[in-house]
Amino acid sequence: MLGGRVDMNFGAGATLLPFIRENKIKALAVTSPTRRTELPDVPTMIECGLPSLTTVTHYGLFGLAGTPADVVTKLNGEMNEALETPEVRASILSVGIEPTGGSPQDFAAVIAQQLQQWGPVAKAIRFRMD
Repeated sequence: MLGGRVDMNFGAGATLLPFIRENKIKALAVTSPTRRTELPDVPTMIECGLPSLTTVTHYGLFGLAGTPADVVTKLNGEMNEALETPEVRASILSVGIEPTGGSPQDFAAVIAQQLQQWGPVAKAIRFRMD
């Protein structure tokens, strides 16, 4: 896009937000279900009449299968606590990521939902990782 060879991009806010702030690109819509805090004037795809184009990028911590439950609980608690501090929240928000926190079960549910939503798309386009 910046080189003028591509007219449009579906990308993560974390990578595009700096270019939007510098007026190098224009945000037309966001794929999150609600408007983004850092882009309050940019409509959602739902508002644009395209509810099936609603998705967000999720970030999380993964560990080895069999990690002891007490270790998972401790790490989860520390991460949630850190995400509530003003400094960490501000830092994460500044790059276009909305910190939410939650439980390991919450994250597992998000992953399951995303697999259900995008698995058929990956199969239809014969996506494979090399």
